[in-house]
Amino acid sequence: TEFEVPSDKVPTDWTVTVDPKTGDLTVIPPKDVKPGTMVDIPVTVKYPDGSSEEVPVKVVVNPNDSQDNTPGYGSKDNGSTPVKPGTSTHIPQIGDKELPPGTEFEVPSDK
Repeated sequence: TEFEVPSDKVPTDWTVTVDPKTGDLTVIPPKDVKPGTMVDIPVTVKYPDGSSEEVPVKVVVNPNDSQDNTPGYGSKDNGSTPVKPGTSTHIPQIGDKELPPGTEFEVPSDK
């Protein structure tokens, strides 16, 4: 049994590869695709007796971490946070409290 994905059936700007022996797919959507986008990828299955069939594989794009989380800063009323010259102030992150492990925060050096 062999598997293939016809290149003319792959959605524009998507990358799809199939292991011809196992049928395992690797699918890479474009970077700018919207979460929730669903596509059907047709896999052609060729059997040893010469018969074949097309099997649709449904793929849905999940949001990436930055689309799925909303950290934020500021006062509780979303106003500005006062600070006096030469002193420091603590500004808590008041957005999502449960961010993915490994999330890092930084202030760009040009700001």
